[in-house]
Order: sequence, then C-alpha cells, then structure tokens
Amino acid sequence: MSPTAHLIQGAAGAAILYPFIGVKAFIFGVSVVAIDLDHFIGYYRDTRSLDPKGFFEYHEILSNNLDNYLGINFFHTVECYAILFFAGLILPDLHLILYGFLFHHLFDQIKLTWMKRPFARAFSIIEFFIRRKHYYTSLRELLAEKKKKSRCEARFFKMMTEDI
Repeated sequence: MSPTAHLIQGAAGAAILYPFIGVKAFIFGVSVVAIDLDHFIGYYRDTRSLDPKGFFEYHEILSNNLDNYLGINFFHTVECYAILFFAGLILPDLHLILYGFLFHHLFDQIKLTWMKRPFARAFSIIEFFIRRKHYYTSLRELLAEKKKKSRCEARFFKMMTEDI
C-alpha cells in the first residue's frame, strides 16, 4: 500500500480512538505508518542507497514482480508482535503500537490477497528461513534472473549490479 493510504488509515484510526483513549490514540496512528520503516532495510540491503526517491521506485518495481518472491519485514512478523505483546505487559503503551501494527498489516494482507499474492511476505522469521530456498528474496536476485528491459527497471538493475 502507498504511504498516503497508510497515513489516511492511521489518521482515521486515531480519530476514531481519540474519544475513547485521548491523546494515546496518536501512538496508534503513528504506528500504523511507522511499521513500514522496516521496508527500508530490504531497500538498503539491495541498493546500498539512502535515496528516498529510489526507495519508492524500488518498491514500485518490487510490487509489480511478486511472482516467486518472498519478502521479510521484521515489523510485520509474528516475532515482532510477540515482543510488543509481552513488553506491553510492562509498558502498556506498547500494546497501542501492536494494535497499530496489526491494523496496518491487515490492510497490507488484504491488498496482497487482492493481488493474488497473499504469501509474498513471510509472516515469521522462521517461516522466511524455511521458505527462502524456493524463492527470490531480493529485488537484485529477481531482476538478475528476469533481466527486465523497461527503462526504469534497467536503470535500477544497473545501479544495483554496478558493484558486482
């Protein structure tokens, strides 16, 4: 999903929760968007770039090439949710972050299902390590195999393979 869609979801969710939990609704709203910071790890791993424009191009290409791809995003895993749950027993505001993450993940999963790729992202780190041998796990691998020819993809492929 686009950052704009997640911003709208976070703002709407926070607005709905505000009458019930007050200012703490802000924690929920921000977490709906902040969960996607983990996408930057894969982008940096593949490109060694910190360019925000490239980050969005990278994910546009990736979302159009989900066949035989398996992604891992730590903040979107059951392990992260378990950490937030148990840590939330000590620091209850962490449960609001957990709820925001789950709310976000629900919409991501609906979109992946709509795209007919519901398992393109691993739900667990353990699952990722078990399944990864049968899938591409980086855009670098995927593009090297498919050798995409479109201008945008060719430019990205060149940028990512210059160091190889």
